Amino acid sequence: MDPLSGLMQIYTGLAQVGNAVAYLIQWGFALVGIQVPDWVIKVAFILVLILTLWKIGSTVGKVVLVIIALLLITQGAGLLSNVLASMGIHL
Repeated sequence: MDPLSGLMQIYTGLAQVGNAVAYLIQWGFALVGIQVPDWVIKVAFILVLILTLWKIGSTVGKVVLVIIALLLITQGAGLLSNVLASMGIHL
């Protein structure tokens, strides 16, 4: 067991959380008849999280900031996972 395999497992778990959040948002859009690609949802969600951090970052507690930062990381990992998979690289 080496540290790299541990880091890869953490990355895979974060990517799965990001993909699950994007899937739930995509499912919500599908309920009203709107089909949106998952990468569009991930990019839009990342932008919303960044704008949220920028706008209310100084007024909310640290717990909320940590939750937003974790969501940002999971969406980024999920998006990176999709990009790498489209290039034929599977981690």
